[in-house]
Amino acid sequence: MSFRGLTKNLFGFITSLLIYFLLLNIFSIFFLRNFLYQKKSFPRKLLSVIPSALRWQYPDVGTSYKSTDLALIGDSYVEGAGDSFTSNNYNYSIGHFINKYSNTPVVAFGTGGSSLPEQLQLFKASLKGELWPLRNGREPIDYPSKVILFFYEGNDFFDYFEYRKFLNITKEEYQKRRLKKIKNEKYIPAFSILKNISYFIYMKYLNINKYRFKNSEETIEICSKQKCFKNLSLQDAASNITNEEILEALNSKFESIFSFKDFYNKKICLAYIPSPATIYSPKMLSYYLGLKSEDIKIDFASSEKNLNRSKFIRSKISSILEKNNIAFVDLSDEIISFSKKQYILGKEDINHFNSVGYKKIAQILIERYPECI
Repeated sequence: MSFRGLTKNLFGFITSLLIYFLLLNIFSIFFLRNFLYQKKSFPRKLLSVIPSALRWQYPDVGTSYKSTDLALIGDSYVEGAGDSFTSNNYNYSIGHFINKYSNTPVVAFGTGGSSLPEQLQLFKASLKGELWPLRNGREPIDYPSKVILFFYEGNDFFDYFEYRKFLNITKEEYQKRRLKKIKNEKYIPAFSILKNISYFIYMKYLNINKYRFKNSEETIEICSKQKCFKNLSLQDAASNITNEEILEALNSKFESIFSFKDFYNKKICLAYIPSPATIYSPKMLSYYLGLKSEDIKIDFASSEKNLNRSKFIRSKISSILEKNNIAFVDLSDEIISFSKKQYILGKEDINHFNSVGYKKIAQILIERYPECI
């Protein structure tokens, strides 16, 4: 075959491939926009590879797409991660139980592994229609009239140190990186899905540099009235950073929240979710010593130290929010008290709630903080 013929065939092959890829993306957008709904029985196991802007439409939480919606913004706790999600329970998230017990229409902007500043960027972009065709925008008159932001003490400080110490980028770049990624891929969701599938295959079967735990001979025991469970480590109240670093991270995070408040100008509440170590307070708890390392070292702290750290964080957040007219919903005391009677964490996923825990959070919000609902 001549060089000219080879070039022609190669050009034809590449052109055909691009056409097939274009058609695949058009089909993906159409299919996912129309069928990625819980009430249409979309397979939940596939959600983890779907772009987050599409996943938000999945839960059946009564979303009206009008101003009557209550917007929940946060990470995996808002998304409903945990044993109930993986067990395919129908009501698996805070949003499900708020909708069920108060009949309030909910729209949940929760993405596992994200930070609150990132989610605020995505929420604003979604309202403005910047994520179309993955998700339609809203007219300002239809913006949710109330918003609850969720702060989780177990890992909501990590993003601050990730962009400062590991990624070496500015705070603004970090906050916009997930939004930028979605915008870059919003017309080609099939590419994003294939990339995510490849990543999961690599991590599960091909990654030879899996985390190796050190100092992990000891286990900790957590108990409720019903039974006790043993586990290697629990997420705690940021034992691996100092009080000074906590204040730095809080100031950085709340700059984003106050900027959002100025933009949104509607009722905003912030709900504080305690970590598993704070909830069950074993006498001695283990925690991850480093944020990112090939060898994840485990260190140990007393329950008293962890509880004092949790109280320190909550007191600082309460003080900051009070000065800026944002309601602070501290779920800690009621969750801790309730956990003595019933086990509220997952057995497989011990760092997230089970359905009992998510239901209790919803009930606390409905009964004690109706102004936020």
